[in-house]
Amino acid sequence: TTDDLLSPSSITCDVVLNAWARTRTAEGAARAEQILERMEYLRMSGNVKIQPTSYSFATVISAWAKTRPDRDNKTANAERAQSILKRMNDFRRSMSRSNDDRDQEYGNQLYPDAVVYNAVLDAWARSRDPIAGTRAEELLLEMEQLQKQDGKLTPDTITYNSIINCHASSRHINAAKKAETVLKKMETARKNGAKNVSPNTLTYNQVLKTYSKCNVKGSAQRADMILRYMLQSGIEDIRPDVISFSTCLDVWAKSKEPGKAEKAYNILKKMIEFHELTGSDQMKPNQVTYNTVLNACAFSAFTEATEKKQAMRIAVNLFNEMQKSDVKPDAITYGMMIKCIANLMPRGEVRNKMASGLFNNAKEKGLVNGLVFDEIRRAIPGANMGGLLKDCFRNNKKKKPLSEMMLRDLPRSWKANVVEAKPKRKKTKKKKEEPNAVEKLEPVPIKPMRRIVESSWQSGRDV
Repeated sequence: TTDDLLSPSSITCDVVLNAWARTRTAEGAARAEQILERMEYLRMSGNVKIQPTSYSFATVISAWAKTRPDRDNKTANAERAQSILKRMNDFRRSMSRSNDDRDQEYGNQLYPDAVVYNAVLDAWARSRDPIAGTRAEELLLEMEQLQKQDGKLTPDTITYNSIINCHASSRHINAAKKAETVLKKMETARKNGAKNVSPNTLTYNQVLKTYSKCNVKGSAQRADMILRYMLQSGIEDIRPDVISFSTCLDVWAKSKEPGKAEKAYNILKKMIEFHELTGSDQMKPNQVTYNTVLNACAFSAFTEATEKKQAMRIAVNLFNEMQKSDVKPDAITYGMMIKCIANLMPRGEVRNKMASGLFNNAKEKGLVNGLVFDEIRRAIPGANMGGLLKDCFRNNKKKKPLSEMMLRDLPRSWKANVVEAKPKRKKTKKKKEEPNAVEKLEPVPIKPMRRIVESSWQSGRDV
């Protein structure tokens, strides 16, 4: 009949669930969960036309996983996703225990697969909570127990990679050791002939990322050993890429190991050599790679005089190599070079001349960002800054003191080629409309000022 054709079905509800899940908002995930609860209630009431499918549960779990975590409660989304997974297993078991053959068949169709568990693991990784790694290990144990029971659920490479990512994002003091334990388990499974569990380049990069995040004693040496194994293993699936080298360089840059500038420079040379040998574009160094080595040089400040000189020599050689190569210096490069001068060179005419030359070069190329402007004021005395900023004083009608000048006061041509990160939009609370208020024309919105956002590998502020 016409009514039967127009009545909603499980497919209709799944489409609506997917629409709410795609909003990637807490409201959308909550609305999707409400629809799922209604579908469960209807099925328990005997309605076989509208019943939650494995896709329904997976969609709602994914909705919570992809929602941005709340600042005040970072684990809320992950806990919601895990609670829905538990509800899915409970609902499946209740259907399987039924005396009705149709209910038993329906319960078998609700069996969660690795994709569902991986979505929950992704939610824990996004939470960046210290307990994320522990919760991930608990989920893996649950998957392994289900695998032993009936063999339907099998953890795959994505599962193990997600667990390592949970450890990396947790920043726990033992995160790196636990990540390596997971990696060894994957290696053992691969040697035993497991087809769906085989570590790849992403796996090793996640372990390197864990060492970069936790930054415990010996992290740099361990990361170096992992990178060396990736290079020498001869296994195509774990061949290092630019992320592997950059992450290992980041570990060295953040470490307090002596000679870290020279070690980072040697890793970069090894990367260039490997790129020339293989011809792979994934091996080609980029600006991030070079800037990370400069970061290691800049933070060799609290070392002996000989090591400072060596770090400064490496920084100069690296900058000259960049100018001759396809990878040209960017604003971060100039900022890090001036930081190297400020940290490693004694005050005097030579230091002032080198820093001023770099700043003038950055001006001409339109590469003056916040880092460059901050470091030049730290590198040279205030008396010398007047000559560098003379163009600003001509256009400065209010004649601001040098100490009060900001990046926005500089000429636009100096910042023309700076690649900036997009500022995050702040949520504003809507004002309640007053009753019987006179309607007013809305003013034209003013565009927010552009901000320069620096990451750890750019400024090294977390070192």
